[in-house]
Amino acid sequence: MYTISAGLGLVNVEHAIPAYGITVSGKGLESVATRINGEFDPASWWSAVSEGPYSTPIATLFTGKGTGCIVAALSQPYARMLASSLDALPNSAITRLRIVGANLQSILPTRLLPSVLPYDERLQALLPGTRADFAQRALLHFVQMGLSEHPNADAATHRNWVASILSRKKVPVQRKRQRLQDEEILSLIQRHLPSNTGIGRLLRVLRDNEGVACEQARFSRLYREAIDGREFL
Repeated sequence: MYTISAGLGLVNVEHAIPAYGITVSGKGLESVATRINGEFDPASWWSAVSEGPYSTPIATLFTGKGTGCIVAALSQPYARMLASSLDALPNSAITRLRIVGANLQSILPTRLLPSVLPYDERLQALLPGTRADFAQRALLHFVQMGLSEHPNADAATHRNWVASILSRKKVPVQRKRQRLQDEEILSLIQRHLPSNTGIGRLLRVLRDNEGVACEQARFSRLYREAIDGREFL
């Protein structure tokens, strides 16, 4: 198994790597785009980091005796970054490639579109989660269910299988949650801390019981503030 790293390239998950904080998603402090003078080109950045000592060339994933599928879970920013490299693969590799992610058709080259599995918002009815982990949930569903039913099928069969599974589902109705200021959310966290342990459980309490909208990174920061304040007291 390999992970796509914006800082180190295509990395084998079994290899030790240096600690780092960098991403091509968003505009925060760890965003590559904020550290580059001029216009940021994701494809050029990927080409550069792929030459690093921790990276594995994508083409090597398709060499050797294996003939099975290679499944890539991509967010939109990472799809932009890898699009050119994937498009450069030979036809023999493209036929083994399966790509999952949200709304990638307008980002990837035409040649790769037959490899894109048609997962959409109905995935929420199969594996609930956040928008940020859509690609990972689609990957899990396809590997556990799709490949177990059709391990040696071609891309068209896999696309049809996904479409058939999703055709039986409807997009769940999203509950509308209220948006609060940091101080208000912090107050709610402090109120629920005595009876709820664990950041994940408490976030669910705020979202499901209190009806509050709070992004995970923001909640983690406020949760730590609440914990630090309680320890200080």
